[in-house]
Amino acid sequence: MELKDLHITDSFWDFIEANIPDHDKRTDTLRQSELQNFIDGHESTVAGITREEAILLRDNILHRLFAEAIAAFTGETVSGSGYLRDYAEALADIAYEAGKRRFRLSGNSRETIGTLIHWADEFSRRHKDTDWIDKEYLDEIYNFTEEKLQTTQSGSDPESEFEIAFLDRAALERHGYDSKNTTDNDLQELAKLMGDNYCNSPKFSEDLCAACTFLGLKRN
Repeated sequence: MELKDLHITDSFWDFIEANIPDHDKRTDTLRQSELQNFIDGHESTVAGITREEAILLRDNILHRLFAEAIAAFTGETVSGSGYLRDYAEALADIAYEAGKRRFRLSGNSRETIGTLIHWADEFSRRHKDTDWIDKEYLDEIYNFTEEKLQTTQSGSDPESEFEIAFLDRAALERHGYDSKNTTDNDLQELAKLMGDNYCNSPKFSEDLCAACTFLGLKRN
């Protein structure tokens, strides 16, 4: 089976460059560049391996670089062991707020996760010297996440679809269904079917009107 090639973003390299001085002169980085050329079908010094093997070697180098950059970042940005816990708390809070709003940047889950990590990094850098005695942390993290979500979603695809039904195993059990062998994919498909059925029902128009009125949305 052919391996799926990773999409390496500019922010990935920005993070590497900010935390690993002269990384572009290192042997492993130069090797990664040649492997990438080989993977993309360009002229390369790499020979005698398959594209799949090249992807594995390339990814191993990238993972090591990223781990090294994280170690440098967490060790140099703020001294003291408390920083890691603060960063983890910020990431968890941002992910929680985004999850409540069913935020999904795209169909690529890794892209969404990468965005949340980038936001936590930005929040931590912005507030590395903040005295939380003078400011309320929960208000700051909520406002920061709300700002990011609104900015991101304001430029979203106008054809985007949003799930209207939420379903978990507890709900199935409450209605007398055995959920022991129900997979997450089963739940997702059930929720989609419920959403489709509801949106095609007469009650949908009535409930949509009530919800839009509550949010202050106006008709064209």
